[in-house]
Amino acid sequence: MNTSEIFNLITILVNISLLLVTIGTVLFAKRNVQAIDSPRLVVTRTNNKLTRKDGEQQFIKVRVKNFGNGIALRTYLIVITEDKQCHLSKPLATLENSSTDEIEVEVGFRDEVRKAFVVSNDFFNDYYKLQVNVKFDNSHLHSMVEPVRKVAKYGISRVMIYYWMKKAKKQGNTYPDLIERQRKKELKEIREKLGGMVFVPKDKNSD
Repeated sequence: MNTSEIFNLITILVNISLLLVTIGTVLFAKRNVQAIDSPRLVVTRTNNKLTRKDGEQQFIKVRVKNFGNGIALRTYLIVITEDKQCHLSKPLATLENSSTDEIEVEVGFRDEVRKAFVVSNDFFNDYYKLQVNVKFDNSHLHSMVEPVRKVAKYGISRVMIYYWMKKAKKQGNTYPDLIERQRKKELKEIREKLGGMVFVPKDKNSD
């Protein structure tokens, strides 16, 4: 191998090295921006409330605060019971830095909650998951705070989030389903009070 060939080989190796360094710098910068602008959710309070006022109901309520610089676009509470029912809360929209809000799920009065998660996503379409303590035994007073974890784009956790949300929708355990059940219940009560009569507005164009 002559001097010219050696020089060309060195040039190629240097160019490849510079390309790898450039790619690494770009990826590091992107990751750094995402880390700085990501939401940092913390569950500051959990509560379960039992009521028989409007039937037998149990409400699992979670208070969430965002300690990060990024905005949490959508934040849900997912509750899974022992009978394999998945419940999905009404979403919190655009939870900003230092903002605090509550999300809740209604489950059956006698349903035993197996586990619960707070899930969220940000502007980078990154997902975050935080497991919620559902023992309701004040164990949070003598234990460390569970940190929010970023979900890998192609990991099993993201697949499970999709699965739980889809299952809750299929089982009729989402917030729109709850509103629809309440609407039907109110309509039924009105009909019972009116003795089964239903008033239909008269068409103005009819004779």
